[in-house]
Amino acid sequence: WPQFSIELESFACWMPAKIICAKGQALDQNLINTVQRIEKMACDIGLKKSPHDFTPHITLVRKTRELPEHKGSQRFFPLTLQPSHIHLYHSHPGLKGVQYDIIKSWRLI
Repeated sequence: WPQFSIELESFACWMPAKIICAKGQALDQNLINTVQRIEKMACDIGLKKSPHDFTPHITLVRKTRELPEHKGSQRFFPLTLQPSHIHLYHSHPGLKGVQYDIIKSWRLI
């Protein structure tokens, strides 16, 4: 899997998922190719494609109803991330909320 970078640009509140996230755009061609490869793998095993376009993001808050006013939030952006691995997670309810267990990892080279 090739290395890629992600640039997060702003906060967003997504309904009906009820999350607040930091989001960006898929601009890096290696990221776009990786997303397409993963979507094809999912299709090949019979999973339905999401009706939403891929948007790189990091979930910051769950179970929210609105994005609070955030004066000065632009001082956090842009935020560029260069991950070293891709992880496949199993998410499930835990004692302290949702728990994310890594099932498999792939190193980006």
